[in-house]
Amino acid sequence: MTDLLKIKNFRLFFLAEIISAFGVGISTVGANWYLIDKTNDSQLLGIMLALNVLSGFLASPIIGGLADKYNRRNIILITYLLQVILYLLIVIALLMIGFETYLVIGFAIVNGIGWTTYMATSRSLVKQILKPDQYTDANSLLEISLQTGMFIAGGLSGILYEINGFTLIIAMTIMMFLISIFMLFRLHVDKPTHSEEESTNSLLQEYLLGWKFLKDNMMIFIFGVISIIPMVFTMIFNISLPGYVYNVLKLSSVQFGFSDMLYGIGGLCAGLISAILSKKISTKALIFLLYFILVINSALFIWINSAFYLFIGSFILGYSISSIRIYMNTAIMNTVSDKYVGRSFTIWTSISLLLQSFIAPFLGRWINEINDKFGFYIILILSLLIFVTLLLVNKTDKIKYAHKEE
Repeated sequence: MTDLLKIKNFRLFFLAEIISAFGVGISTVGANWYLIDKTNDSQLLGIMLALNVLSGFLASPIIGGLADKYNRRNIILITYLLQVILYLLIVIALLMIGFETYLVIGFAIVNGIGWTTYMATSRSLVKQILKPDQYTDANSLLEISLQTGMFIAGGLSGILYEINGFTLIIAMTIMMFLISIFMLFRLHVDKPTHSEEESTNSLLQEYLLGWKFLKDNMMIFIFGVISIIPMVFTMIFNISLPGYVYNVLKLSSVQFGFSDMLYGIGGLCAGLISAILSKKISTKALIFLLYFILVINSALFIWINSAFYLFIGSFILGYSISSIRIYMNTAIMNTVSDKYVGRSFTIWTSISLLLQSFIAPFLGRWINEINDKFGFYIILILSLLIFVTLLLVNKTDKIKYAHKEE
């Protein structure tokens, strides 16, 4: 797996991902806690996260059209530069006028568009610069880069917040993105190949061609939708965790940050061992096992009220979700051609964002009105439904779980 780091383009991308993931991590955790600390309103937190994902969804047609037509490295670079500029404007406003809900929500919207761009371009860029038999190792390393940044950020965000509030967190985020931009400038890759006919299409037409491809390959479409449900689980966990820690367990921002850090450590462990496990156990079997673990873990979150299981459960959730992402993203990269992979990832991400934008505000309201464990009930039920759906999808043999079919 580490042999991939000898490839210059991948090594630079890997380092840039670790650094930017740290920035995203501290800003996400910090914004969630900042809003809860100032308002103690889970419904408002849900609305903020809904706008975060809705902004990404609305930007999807543009991003999808760009992903398979233009240089993917440049798309990421431009996105990071725009994020830095907007972060600077927000931090200046916070320093001048103090806390305002619309500033935090504006921050979340910027993050939403940035995340959608990342999801559309990162795996398709990896597919472009590596060979098929390297995809599992690459996805494992990218998950390591994401979770390393995230779990370090999760632990530090609470401490940074105690030191100087949300302003310091945004300043750190800006610094991380600037370093990541420097790394990406050194990465050299051509724009993806496409036909002369497609090159004259508008961005919307390019995006719609992606939808046509998935419509003609319905089992691939369903599998891709299943692959993004763990992103919905992460959103549910992010909405549920602050209120769960604050109201049920009566803990502080330090324990909140530590539990979020353990979620990241779980994801990091997934990155470290997923490639090894996939060589010993069927990838299909691993995916089924991981969804079963999600069911059990959600049930234990519901039934056990303790800081001890908060930490254990966060680790298990992070491990399961990240492992699923690694295995299912690899299967998609093996199944979908480079011609459509960027648009396909964008479409699936946009569906995930639409689901999140619909669920988030209602989930916050349900948490306020029912209890702070409600999100874990949703994860449990959806995991069971996915388990059954995968049984049906796998009967068609349309999904290539590895470069050489299992």
